[in-house]
Amino acid sequence: MTNQEIAKILYEMAGFYEMENAPFKPRAYEKAALSIDDWDEQVRDIYKKRGSKGLFAIPGVGQGIAEHLEELLRTGSLKKYEQMKKKFPVDLAGLTSIAGMGPKTVKALYEKLGIRTLADLKRAALGHKIKKLQILTGLNFRQANANRFTLGNVFPIVARLVASLKFSGLFAKIEVGGSYRRGQETVGDIDMLAVAANP
Repeated sequence: MTNQEIAKILYEMAGFYEMENAPFKPRAYEKAALSIDDWDEQVRDIYKKRGSKGLFAIPGVGQGIAEHLEELLRTGSLKKYEQMKKKFPVDLAGLTSIAGMGPKTVKALYEKLGIRTLADLKRAALGHKIKKLQILTGLNFRQANANRFTLGNVFPIVARLVASLKFSGLFAKIEVGGSYRRGQETVGDIDMLAVAANP
């Protein structure tokens, strides 16, 4: 299981806890997910080398989350996560990718209108069951940017990449170009310009 796969589960758990109005837990899981998503070393390697104690070196990972990580790494699944998915059988990641759609809105739409997926959401918007314009604008934006990533998510990746290339000593100068340099909302790929004595 990769860091990104683990982080996705923790992000979703943060959302589920928010749907349950649990105090503190949504932010705690979100913080741990962000740390793991951005961590250079694979969590599975940390656990293999240093056991459960090694997991505490990751910012945001406390006792409870460390136990969840250990369960995920040992079994490939997490009982609490599966229970939450049964309680709220919705495409949380997909629905919250729409502008203005947070976990609590997803919960309300599921409970009142039975909306579970993006397709359900679109049907409800077209059927005038919810505020049509805002939802359809968000859906259209998501579809148009399906293969793109938000600037905030790309920023730490670019920073690490540039730092690694500079550290290699192979380049005299490195600059990032394209939509990233222009500060666009979304980035499709990373364009880099580099100067080297030996190209």
